Amino acid sequence: MVRHEPPGAAEVPINIHYKEGWLTHEVNDCGARVAIVHQEYLPRFEKVTGDLEGLEKIVVVGDGGADGRANSSLEMRSWGELEGAEALPEPAETRFYDTMGILYTSGTTGPSKGVVLPYGVSGIFAQAVIDNAHLTSDDVGYVCNPLFHGNAQFMQVLPVLLAGGRVSIWPKFTVSGWLRQIRECGATITNTIGVILQFIYGQPARDDDWDNPLRRVLVQPAPSDIVEDFEERFGLKCLEGYGMTEIGVVTYRNMDDPLRPGAAGKPLEKWFDVKIEDPETGEPRGPDELGAIVVRPKSSGILMKGYNNLPEKTLEAWRDLWFRTDDMAKLDEEGYLYFADRAKDVIRRRGENISSFTIESILNNHPSVKEAAAFAVPSDLGPGRRTRSRSASCWMGGEAGPGGAPRVLRRQDAVLRGPPLHRVRRGDTQNAQPEGQEERAQGTGHHP
Repeated sequence: MVRHEPPGAAEVPINIHYKEGWLTHEVNDCGARVAIVHQEYLPRFEKVTGDLEGLEKIVVVGDGGADGRANSSLEMRSWGELEGAEALPEPAETRFYDTMGILYTSGTTGPSKGVVLPYGVSGIFAQAVIDNAHLTSDDVGYVCNPLFHGNAQFMQVLPVLLAGGRVSIWPKFTVSGWLRQIRECGATITNTIGVILQFIYGQPARDDDWDNPLRRVLVQPAPSDIVEDFEERFGLKCLEGYGMTEIGVVTYRNMDDPLRPGAAGKPLEKWFDVKIEDPETGEPRGPDELGAIVVRPKSSGILMKGYNNLPEKTLEAWRDLWFRTDDMAKLDEEGYLYFADRAKDVIRRRGENISSFTIESILNNHPSVKEAAAFAVPSDLGPGRRTRSRSASCWMGGEAGPGGAPRVLRRQDAVLRGPPLHRVRRGDTQNAQPEGQEERAQGTGHHP
């Protein structure tokens, strides 16, 4: 999507899986006037044309272009026409605080929120990768994450190009083809997000896994129980960081830092102040004390401008001039950040906090689990039944210890996720019907 934003235009990347209400919401909310759409997805726009409030033109990408398409309300052009058009004599002059684009983040209690980003955010995203991964013009980036996410744009393509290197872009991630593609393009750096690292690690180990050109992988997150073995197996370094669309990445492990399983590096003090505070009172927490992560920029134009058309949500995100991430973590004595969980995703059991992030990380390593999402359920659920999932729950009790094994398991074809950082959409997962099969886990000895 392209929205007019003086002095030029702003990009609004849309998830290619969206349609109908999801698609209509983001197109209308951002005020887009032009949509650049691959012909494969054009029918989705045509289906909701009557609900699109400000869209004037669709540019169709693909061999067929706009041929044979007739629409009374929207102008249709082909990408080929633009390729042959005369270039502007000079590009529009932009400054670091001008709006670069709007990226939508999944809403936990409502529609996705549009994060309005200035150019400075993408610049810091990229420079942080260059500095901490020690990028040079000799580097080759392997990109298989979707380009409608900020991770691929700002943490993969942009930093490698700014360093003078080359980028190899692939249509999608495939766990069986990942290492072969890395070797084929000669990649020296790539990114993994969500459970991708665990998918790769779960492939049968080969004696020549280490024989590849990769030297570092930016990881969000790096599961502490496998990261050391992953580095040794593939002969590289996993550089974990912490961030989100609104603030960029504010902590990183540097190439020169030793591996600390579970740590997401140190704050990037050149650009940000990062502290841990009581989520209710704002009182600072001491070393190794769990609390909420808050961030403050040291320069203008390097955090989001706000949530598009949502001034009240923008105001809620700040307290005492600090941005409230709603994430829980701790900083140790040396300043390393250890992520715990989303504040809204912490599970309370008999007065204790249980990390859904930790539960998911453990379950994702079970051989029968492809991907897991942990969430709280009421304590008065009716009786369930024994199923094959009992093995996962029994195993979970041994791995996570008391309080960590799930009492109720729901089987689904897929875990629902939202852009741009692939956070699990727990609200949708809890309400998913009819694909989910819910059952009470039995025989674990632990009942959260």
